[in-house]
Amino acid sequence: PNAQKDFEFTADGQPVKFSKTENLNTAFELKKDTASFTIRTPDFPTIQAVLEKAYAGKEICLPEAADKTNPYPFFIEVASYNGKIKYKLAIALLNAGVTEIGLDKTQIVFGAGDTA
Repeated sequence: PNAQKDFEFTADGQPVKFSKTENLNTAFELKKDTASFTIRTPDFPTIQAVLEKAYAGKEICLPEAADKTNPYPFFIEVASYNGKIKYKLAIALLNAGVTEIGLDKTQIVFGAGDTA
């Protein structure tokens, strides 16, 4: 998490500091291939939705202003298979219709999921 504006939330009633949240890979569905990787956001991109995916099955309660005070609430770092190349991405959760970002050696691809 990008905890410049840290806050406390609860997971099943237990207090958790946002800055101490670990392993958000499941929430962003990080997929690594040989020469590329893809990050997929929740359908309704909010801090609440990301934490609900990260803490699957637990009830998440956030302070009212959590989404408003953190314009880039998440940093995602993706490393190559040997760790020599690292991408550090600041993630803004905007409902702009983009639900997937794919990076490979030659291009960045923004996807809006199924449009059918």
